[in-house]
Amino acid sequence: MPRSWNQLVAEGKRLVRQEGDIKWELGDLALEVAPMSETHVNTGSLQTLGEFAEEIGVDPETLRQYRQVAAAWTDVRRRTSAAWSVYKELAWRDDRQQILNRLVKQGTVTVDATRRAINKQPTRPAPATPEGQVELAKELLDDPRIRREVVRDDRVRRDLNVAEREIDAGRAATVARRQREDAPRLAEARELYDAKARIHRARSEINIALERLRGLPPLDAEEREALRYDVELLEASVSWLSEFTKARRPQTLANEVEEFLADQEA
Repeated sequence: MPRSWNQLVAEGKRLVRQEGDIKWELGDLALEVAPMSETHVNTGSLQTLGEFAEEIGVDPETLRQYRQVAAAWTDVRRRTSAAWSVYKELAWRDDRQQILNRLVKQGTVTVDATRRAINKQPTRPAPATPEGQVELAKELLDDPRIRREVVRDDRVRRDLNVAEREIDAGRAATVARRQREDAPRLAEARELYDAKARIHRARSEINIALERLRGLPPLDAEEREALRYDVELLEASVSWLSEFTKARRPQTLANEVEEFLADQEA
């Protein structure tokens, strides 16, 4: 059974939060959201794909690229030993499988070898900006063999450990900030439920009082007057609660109570 839009969005957000390389997973998910025709031509669903990318927090053009590569290479034709960028270079070629098979036999399944095989410049010049250099590094690290060689370096492992601790500290700070932001709301919720519990107990106490009164002999005038005074106070409290619930507005509970009391005193 096809998954609903909400289910697909939830899966996309889960993947985005996930650690590691998720290009294939996002590409397959994008195909599920916006299928392509048998000839891999867009069927008019790019707008849907753009809306989906926005929902899960991914750049629409990036998601479109993942989708095209995933459509060009089915699961059975993917090799985990080859970098995703290799498949990206070949995705738009009709002879992509033959080229990949040749590279596998030669033992040179790298981005540079792939680009040479299709008569493209092996590598682009090193970017001048730090952001561009980061993107180039990510592209190079798509190759599992490069990743293995890089992580053998003690300095790289040390920097990775430091970066991981910084990321964990940042996440902890975010959680702490959210808890501080939520504290007033949670305190209001506790006060609200405490008030509701007290009202419930008051109802029980009133029922008990009624049972006691039913068992008493007739009251004299003074006793009735004292009881009437207590009942009037009770009626005033109930009336106040009734008006308060009708006047409720979307703001903090403390401010609402203050405004309501001020209106009653005016």
